[in-house]
Amino acid sequence: MDHVFNLSFPRGYHWFREKGLAGYEPFSQLEPWYFLSDEQIFSIDERWPTNSEFKNIIAFARRQDNDDIACFFNYENETQKRVLIIHGWTDGGYDICNQYDDYWGWIKTVLEDVRLWIGDVTLGSGVLSR
Repeated sequence: MDHVFNLSFPRGYHWFREKGLAGYEPFSQLEPWYFLSDEQIFSIDERWPTNSEFKNIIAFARRQDNDDIACFFNYENETQKRVLIIHGWTDGGYDICNQYDDYWGWIKTVLEDVRLWIGDVTLGSGVLSR
């Protein structure tokens, strides 16, 4: 799949897939987020051509309760794959909502989204005492 879009996906992404930590449909492991299957992965540039400063943007995940899409991209001459969150299907095609330096920065936000989604809003240190 990586070679189809001329962009290699980060190792962490492949690891999540290999370990079954992400599902490919709504209401799966990382709810409210889910990964797009190989057949669903698409180029944002082709779907919504714009004059964005970002090029070669590849959608790999989607949030089930809105039109937010997680995408890989990298600036020219950069090896690190960054993640953009875009809101799709707008009048201009899409809006950029957020940007992460890498896949793991996005995953931290996803885990917080999961926590809020399931209603775990207990405040505390997160440390269990004996």
